Amino acid sequence: MQEISYPYRSVPMTTALVITGGTAALAVSLPDAGWRWLILLAAAGPALWLLSEALRRRCAVRLAETELIIEQPLPAFTRVIAYMQIAGFLTTEARQRPAIAYRRPPRQPGLPPRLGLVVFEPLEDEAGFWEAVEQRAPADLPFDAAQVARYVRGRRARRRMLGAAALLLTPFVVILLAQTLRMFS
Repeated sequence: MQEISYPYRSVPMTTALVITGGTAALAVSLPDAGWRWLILLAAAGPALWLLSEALRRRCAVRLAETELIIEQPLPAFTRVIAYMQIAGFLTTEARQRPAIAYRRPPRQPGLPPRLGLVVFEPLEDEAGFWEAVEQRAPADLPFDAAQVARYVRGRRARRRMLGAAALLLTPFVVILLAQTLRMFS
């Protein structure tokens, strides 16, 4: 079998380019440095989105002969999953993103394999991708779509709780750092 590549679905970048360019032009034309920096900070959001979209356009999900390669914009996050490790898959309901549950090797010998989950951006030809994965993945998957969906929801809930805890703890960390710096000054 030859390697098949499925690129991520991309969106037009013209709106973000216009917003970023217009905001940067406005910032350059302002005489006050404080307002200039504030406007440039406002332009940083669309500019970062443009950068992430440009990086994502270079990536794809590739189906090799024995493994599934999920490329992410940052090279350190590329995942390689053997077809025999796939435990279940689905497209999430909320944002229509593909999700694949897979067996990860145990951390220590003698322990059972752990379950991993990778959720990635929507693909251009998602139907063709799932058809190709079904042909290459094992026929008797241990998890059906409902179990994978439950795993996705659990992970999303854990991440929301961690985000809320980080948001609530941020003022305390800032106060602690300020007190520590005050002690040394």
